[in-house]
Amino acid sequence: MLSIQINTNFCLTTTFRNDPLLLNPNFSISETAYKLGFEYPQYFTRLFKKKVGVSPKAYIKTQLN
Repeated sequence: MLSIQINTNFCLTTTFRNDPLLLNPNFSISETAYKLGFEYPQYFTRLFKKKVGVSPKAYIKTQLN
């Protein structure tokens, strides 16, 4: 069970950092969350911040500048 959790956490972090949907300024954070398969955008934002260390909005800002 632990290895599954670790692999899932690694995959989520990798997906968050490498998904081109996240850096698309034409989509809101909610639209991105839905496109990535999250039912609740709030959960996506909370999980993103926990895994990446910053909010999706702050991450997008740093990557686009």
